Amino acid sequence: IGKILKFITKCPQINEQISGKLHLLSEQEFALSSEIPPFSIPGVALFWISFVVNILHDPGLFSNVLHFICSSINFDNDDDENESIIMTLPDMIESDLFNANENLDSIVSTLSDFLSSINEENTELKKSIDASVYVFTCLFQKFNDLLNNQDLVSLWFGLMPLQGKKNACFRNCFQKVYDFLLILISQNHPVVSQNLNHLLKIVAKATNGFNSSDEARANFRDFINTISSDPQTKDDFENSFNELDTKDKDRILRLIENDDEEEN
Repeated sequence: IGKILKFITKCPQINEQISGKLHLLSEQEFALSSEIPPFSIPGVALFWISFVVNILHDPGLFSNVLHFICSSINFDNDDDENESIIMTLPDMIESDLFNANENLDSIVSTLSDFLSSINEENTELKKSIDASVYVFTCLFQKFNDLLNNQDLVSLWFGLMPLQGKKNACFRNCFQKVYDFLLILISQNHPVVSQNLNHLLKIVAKATNGFNSSDEARANFRDFINTISSDPQTKDDFENSFNELDTKDKDRILRLIENDDEEEN
């Protein structure tokens, strides 16, 4: 239902009569109310985003929809439900109706509170955590000033590596997370550069399978080769590497060995 409605609302040939019926449908069946289970019908958030952005062009209603989505992220949902809700936020962030002064804090505070309440060992919320990491990545890319917020970047960095199994639909999204991490590595961002052991754990997982793009894997390999051979960072690398578990050590070694094979 959600996909059909999203397609309809994106149709440029939509006329006033159809628009009016959709508006009536939205008021009757998709009312913005905390009393109505927000995801009892699949695709409600996607429908509202498409409806507001593509038909109404109403900044006020856009803010209401965003507030509705943020208020729907909670521990009463299962992991799949929260992931679906959270993954609607990137479309909101990229919309021309998104006003940083009015909307940015709503997303940041909602996700920060949600993530800060999750126990590190909670394995039932992998998808929700990964989706949140991706949303923060989108925010950092669009609003660079957020990178000055050390606590926020630390929260984002600490939640990596991405843990959930990626389906084909989300694979490109999560590859963007590691692409952006590489940018922060190249910029020597203090949060990233000051915790080499955790960074190595991320690299080990990121370069495994399809978690990152081929270009990103090559860049991670170059990074490892640099810090493992540079006299100024070699000792720190060895100490951090020795603290890794066997699986992560093997992944890092395979990454370096693949580079040797390519050179030969």
